[in-house]
Order: sequence, then C-alpha cells, then structure tokens
Amino acid sequence: MNRRLALAEALLADPGTLLLDEPTHELSPKGAEWFHAVLRAFAAGGGTVLVTVRSPQEAALLADRVVTLDQGRLLADQPVAEFLRTRLQDEVSVSGPQVGRLADLLVEAGAQVRRESGTRIAVGGVSRTEIGELAYRHGVLLHELTDQVVTRPARRRSPRRRSSRHRSPWRRSPPRAGLPSAGTPSARTPSAGTPSARPPRRRPPRPRNSHRHRRRRKPCTGSPRWSRARRWWCSLRGWR
Repeated sequence: MNRRLALAEALLADPGTLLLDEPTHELSPKGAEWFHAVLRAFAAGGGTVLVTVRSPQEAALLADRVVTLDQGRLLADQPVAEFLRTRLQDEVSVSGPQVGRLADLLVEAGAQVRRESGTRIAVGGVSRTEIGELAYRHGVLLHELTDQVVTRPARRRSPRRRSSRHRSPWRRSPPRAGLPSAGTPSARTPSAGTPSARPPRRRPPRPRNSHRHRRRRKPCTGSPRWSRARRWWCSLRGWR
C-alpha cells in the first residue's frame, strides 16, 4: 500500500518521466502485476519509465529496451527481442527414475540436455509435448514436466582499441617512407658491441671550496677613472 501511495503522489504532478528503483521487489504476484499495468499505461500515454529490476524475466516482460549493468559497468544495451534471444532460454525440466535413458533418446533427436541431478534433467530445443510423446513411445516413466526460463550470463563488451592519436609515447612507431627500416643497415645503426643509446651526460662534480678558485678581479689602482674613495677602499682590501 505504501508503494501505491508513493506512485500516486508522483503521478499527481503529471510528470513526463518516472524513475523507479525496484518497485516490485518482494511484492506478491498480484501486486507486481498491478504495478506493471500502471507503468505500461503511463508509457502508452507518452511518458517515459526508467525502472530497475533484479529478475531478467521481469525485465523482458515489462521493458521495451533493456540495459544490463554489473557493478557500475555497462554490459549490454539491447532491445527486448534481442535480450530474449541472447539472455533468456526456454527449457523443460524433466524428472523421473529413467531420465538417463530419456536423455540419450533426446540427444539422438537433436535436443540439448543438461543434467541437474540424478533424477532431473533440463531439456532445450524441444517442447514439453514432444518430450512427453517421446517418453510414451519408449515406455519411459516420468514424474514431472515443467516449463522454465533459464538466464544466460551477459557477455562483457570488448574494450575499444585506441586510435593512433592516443598512442603511448613509448611504443615504437612504424618506419616512415624513405627511412631505413629495422632490418636495413644504416650509418646511424650501432654495431653489435656499441650500446644502442648514448648514456646521459652528467655534469662534473663541483670541487670543494670552489669559491677560493674563482678568478680575482684586476687591481683597481692605476686607472684615472677611479675616485679617491674607491682607491682607499681597495687599499683596505689589500689590492695594490
């Protein structure tokens, strides 16, 4: 009842889009059917519905287009017809004391058989009526014939290849036209004993007490441009 009231409150504003997060989770089949009918009527009136569900069968029953996500990664974006063909498969669950013999007969008839337990198998590619008729003709006792839908795992999308614009700088580019290739000898190609790349140049270490080895300035006496104060300062420094 709380979910119906929340949906009615959302519809009061006459929205163009509805975003619902698992509206039918843990609901009874009757309540889920009511929600499906309301959402289909809203979409038929020109609205858009974005809804998340856990069951692939419910997604195929309700949606027109199914987007499959796994831990935030996009696995598939496909119409419902393609989703039914790739993700859902109709099978028949068969149980009985002689399912091993029936499995051999079904394989010879071209059916796909998957063993679930010692007394139960799952059959694909044939209908429940054909399995019952085959078992009757060969005298095989059956306890159960039930239709079921099996979910296939979604295939992950292959990563796109990087274009040449985004090529990594450490990858070697193909040789250009007019330049020697890797197998052609060249003047720049190093020999077997020569290293392939020049070692990086290193600055020589700075000697200790390098300030003592600096070149001193010329004595400031003897020039007519020097003033008396400058000559006095040079005499104090010991420059003569």
